[in-house]
Amino acid sequence: MREIKFRGKVLEGGWEYATPKSDWWEQFWALVDMDTIGEYVGLKDKNGKEIYEGDIWVRRSAYIEGKILSTVVVEIDLKRNMFNGFREYQGEVIGNIHDNRDLLGEDEESEEEES
Repeated sequence: MREIKFRGKVLEGGWEYATPKSDWWEQFWALVDMDTIGEYVGLKDKNGKEIYEGDIWVRRSAYIEGKILSTVVVEIDLKRNMFNGFREYQGEVIGNIHDNRDLLGEDEESEEEES
């Protein structure tokens, strides 16, 4: 059974983590930006880093000559016990959608249009 854990970005900028058994579980939800909350998928990447929803993850095969060819934003599929359709997790977390949008390869024009 996977550990139930969440992370969220505190309004002042850092990240906080909480589990339902945390002493400050209720305060966690009041302190973090609700748009940044991500659930732990229950797996670690090849470097031992926990993988959360909203992380930017690179499959091992997505590198050619040291350049990243594609990235994946982590989403959980609890019914099939996988994330983003992958059961293997021999990739690595290189950032997250809240701090590192530039890693998604989105052009600046489309970001400006959304603003």
